[in-house]
Amino acid sequence: MTRRTRRIIFFLFLMAFIILAPLITLYAWGYSFDWEEKTIVATGGIYLKTHPSGAEIYINDKLRGTTNKFIRRLVPKLYEIKIIKDDYYPWQKNFLVEPRLVAKAKDILLVPFNPKISLITKDDKIYEEIYSSLKNPDKEKACFLSKNTLYNLNDFPPSLLASNVLNYTTYKNGILYLDSFTGKIYELNLTSLESAPFFEQVFPSFNQGKWILSSDSKKLLCQKDKSVEILWLEEVINNSVIREKGDIEK
Repeated sequence: MTRRTRRIIFFLFLMAFIILAPLITLYAWGYSFDWEEKTIVATGGIYLKTHPSGAEIYINDKLRGTTNKFIRRLVPKLYEIKIIKDDYYPWQKNFLVEPRLVAKAKDILLVPFNPKISLITKDDKIYEEIYSSLKNPDKEKACFLSKNTLYNLNDFPPSLLASNVLNYTTYKNGILYLDSFTGKIYELNLTSLESAPFFEQVFPSFNQGKWILSSDSKKLLCQKDKSVEILWLEEVINNSVIREKGDIEK
């Protein structure tokens, strides 16, 4: 190999290094060439997570893999995203990708064409709450407690009766419930939907356990794991024994 040839090879490698080194550096920093704008731009990405997973991802009608997936190196612009899975309705949304940012959709729920409807197990807490509500023979008072909110099951969809509820029971023409903020027991009038304190005092021990109203509606029982407390709702005189409203038996 002559000296001239070696020089030519050296300069070719030098020119390749000068051209490629900045491009490799820009690529490593997240830059890409925008063929539409004919310029180098900082890229962004899209993260898609579906329930169930394994759905096909189409970006501007081009297949880009399956969920769950993080798609990198997208030039900044508006993209049309379609998610398709057999036996499920397709999901579609437009995403604006911005430089050095990630657009996220982490809770995409794919709805089946023919959903299977089945009862949840009786061991489930929510099932027990609904079941105990529907067992109530007084249909006008059918209600349901979920996440400290009391709902009226006679309305569709169920209407809100009271918030911040720790425990409750039907009582005569209304509902007794324990307010989580004040710690007091309130009586809710189902006609006016107004609440008023049933007792002035607070009963901390009644914030846990299952409430059971006696058949004569004069006593409220709080059933716990190893004990039962009785709260008298009315004054009762029985064989010279006087029970005042608000008395507690353990």
